[in-house]
Amino acid sequence: MEHGDSSEADPTFVSLMNECQIADVFQDDLLQAGWTRETFQFCVTRLEDLDDFLTETFAEPIAGLPLARFRLLWNKCQQVPTAPAPSEEQDTPVAAEGSQGWSETFAPRMATSKIRELKQAFEKAYPSELLTADNCPSTRLLSLVFKQVSAKEWRWIPWKWRLSITKHDEVVHSRTPKLAKVEHLQLHDLMCDEPPALDIANMGMHAVNTSMHVHNLAIAICRGAHLATLNTYKNRFMQLLSARFEQSSGLRAPSLQEAQQADQRLWQQVGELVTDKGWKLDDAIYEFAVLRPDMQALLQPRCKPVILAHPGNSFATSSSRKGGKAQGKGKKSAKGPAGPKRPGLNSQQWIAEVVKDGRRHTLCMQWNAGRCSMAQCNFLHACAYPKADGVACAGSHAARDHASASH
Repeated sequence: MEHGDSSEADPTFVSLMNECQIADVFQDDLLQAGWTRETFQFCVTRLEDLDDFLTETFAEPIAGLPLARFRLLWNKCQQVPTAPAPSEEQDTPVAAEGSQGWSETFAPRMATSKIRELKQAFEKAYPSELLTADNCPSTRLLSLVFKQVSAKEWRWIPWKWRLSITKHDEVVHSRTPKLAKVEHLQLHDLMCDEPPALDIANMGMHAVNTSMHVHNLAIAICRGAHLATLNTYKNRFMQLLSARFEQSSGLRAPSLQEAQQADQRLWQQVGELVTDKGWKLDDAIYEFAVLRPDMQALLQPRCKPVILAHPGNSFATSSSRKGGKAQGKGKKSAKGPAGPKRPGLNSQQWIAEVVKDGRRHTLCMQWNAGRCSMAQCNFLHACAYPKADGVACAGSHAARDHASASH
């Protein structure tokens, strides 16, 4: 049966209607009205609105099986590749031109309507969470997270890109405008743009916590994982990172660089479970935040470095002094023969500090050489002679008598 003018009918649309078993009377009405597969694809933007469209288009009401066939037809029209309609704004992220896009290799910019939709869904799911410019993720961060969540391929996002809207604007406005020297630039230098980034070199605990919270909100807004699971990861991470230890323990918490490397390693393992094993992002985060000991191992306390005295600071008698004789150009001293040499004073560099009774003390070099005459010396009177492991002997004898003293 021919439907309307066969020369003007869209063959793809006719084929889809026949495949969905649309009644001939409905096909005739659609084709005579000029509908094609491309235009029917955008007759409504949501499947829920299709019923109202059919009621307005056809005289008789459509329900039951015919209604289901029309829904199937609309769904098949969405699946056929086509160029986006110029009058419709895409729901998925698209790369825009000019001032609406970025020239560097980064995630495509999300449409404003899609961001608004995600935020509204987040506020409905988490009514106690208030999104402000200070904690709401920037558009770049949301675009990057949404791209990974949609592709189900998770990669670690560096700390420097975890910016809120306020912080993003601050970084952009603080940049000094630079004039390009075109004669020395290549084409890729002109095309690439540097995304706004945080300076993480001097970040404190509050800045790290804020950055991780913004990152968590971005994932929760994009429906990647539940906010409670993300906060569990953040709280345990910050608890291990901000641990404090007694001075006598010789331990320290991980540095900022070590903490970022630990976070990177954890998220890489999360990504492996999501990409390679097919895990949900929520389950993978909970696995490393609660069940596995990887976080505790990566953020375990570090040993403080042992501070050894620099050779230039260690006491050693001058080689110009030998036997009490002066080596000056004047007349020789007439005080009698030179005294005997004291063995060991010139041949060994002594240690300047020692840890004793859990405290670090500075050793008295004059006492070790047998020349300290102070009744209340501010330095520790203990042997500064180095042992095989490089630590001072710390015995009750002087360093000059170390060789003859009993140990």
